[in-house]
Amino acid sequence: MKDARDALKAGEVERLNIWFVHNCIETDECERPLKAIGISVTSKLKTDYPEHHITVDSKQVGLQTLDELYNSQHSPILISDVIKTASLPGFFEKNNDKWQSFSTSISGSFLKDLHDNYGEDKLFSANVRSYMGSNKRDLSINDKIKNTAQSDPGNFFVFNNGVTALVHDFKFSKIEGHSSLGILESITGISIVNGAQTTGSISNVAGRVSKDLKIGVRFIKVENEDDIQSITLANNSQNKVLRSDFRSSDPVQNRLRNEFSKSKDSLYTGGLRKSLTPKQKRILFATDTVAQILIAYHDHPTNAYHNKKDIWDNDNLYKKAFDDSISKGHIVFVFSLNEAIAKVKKQYGDLFRHGNLPAVDQSKQLFLSRPGVSLLIINAISNIMEIIAGRAIPNHYTLSFKDSVSRQRAIELWVPVITRLLTRAPLLEPATDARLSKRKNISDIISRFQSDMDMYRDDFPIWLPDFVKNLNY
Repeated sequence: MKDARDALKAGEVERLNIWFVHNCIETDECERPLKAIGISVTSKLKTDYPEHHITVDSKQVGLQTLDELYNSQHSPILISDVIKTASLPGFFEKNNDKWQSFSTSISGSFLKDLHDNYGEDKLFSANVRSYMGSNKRDLSINDKIKNTAQSDPGNFFVFNNGVTALVHDFKFSKIEGHSSLGILESITGISIVNGAQTTGSISNVAGRVSKDLKIGVRFIKVENEDDIQSITLANNSQNKVLRSDFRSSDPVQNRLRNEFSKSKDSLYTGGLRKSLTPKQKRILFATDTVAQILIAYHDHPTNAYHNKKDIWDNDNLYKKAFDDSISKGHIVFVFSLNEAIAKVKKQYGDLFRHGNLPAVDQSKQLFLSRPGVSLLIINAISNIMEIIAGRAIPNHYTLSFKDSVSRQRAIELWVPVITRLLTRAPLLEPATDARLSKRKNISDIISRFQSDMDMYRDDFPIWLPDFVKNLNY
């Protein structure tokens, strides 16, 4: 106990997890007292160690969470069935104990059956992107693949680069007198790591796939997870790859995608690029924007503005943005804040352009026009959230609006918060100098802004009653 207190006093503890572990279904009845415990512990830590910011994550760990943790530790190859391959001739290669490979050709119908039977989420589970659609305007390559499959299937084998797939195992019989030649009988499990566009294009061919359509394929057996990552990376480096692609299979991103799949007014793909309908594009939370504003909220506006591209590569920045406990509700919370800032900026800009902006508001409009100001506002609001809420917030990564609040309503709730902040814009304006590059200067200004806002602690419930009553933490 003394060691723990000494570590807290020295600032060596950044996070405190309070878990109630059980082997039953997780319930709200169990969650509610844990939240109360988290708030109580947070208040105590702020009293005893005010100079340190310690995140308190209090939650139950029941069957659902245990299943997620278990699955996240296993192979990214989610399909584990034994799949017969109809005696395919080919050749075998291996690199000592690192990997084994069997190269052959498969029919288009075999590939289409895999796609139809297992779906993209499972079939491309180890890939950095899903099928991205086929249309002449945006994705002419996929359109050409599809056209070749339909109009020239006999030449598909030589026109197409083929498919690389990871498997748990494969079974083949050797051809006598040839140690590297054999007949493939079956594979166990599969995840296509290169060839998602080929697979998707063939699977979207109208009607039956021609029996003349053949595709070159490599089935690779590898057990080391680092080798899996290396193979995936190497097989996707020929085409343009975004840094976020290689975090798309992260357990946090998988969980968030699943949570957002149930939403009607918001969509988050978690770095997994895939084909989207026009309706989906309208409600999409852009992956890079989500990461950037989360860094602004939880870390520092300088990193959010100048190190945006490093968030996906740098483990420290990535974990700052996507803490293990982050919820779908919190992403909606922060993203709607960013949308509300854009809305307020447009309102002030429109009034200014038409000469209808009162003189007293012109300094606010000038502040809102500064580079990176949205990221600065997000960070400033993050630093006064407990003042606005009127109580300690144990874990800011789970802070959200109540489930009944729609995305549009969330934006409306944020607008008066931003309007209130703008009355103190002169305090924040110097932080926008040099495009948010003066990190220490920004931190000092945010600290003074926080102290200034603390004077109005008792007024926020009166100024922002709807906002406060709709908070969930």
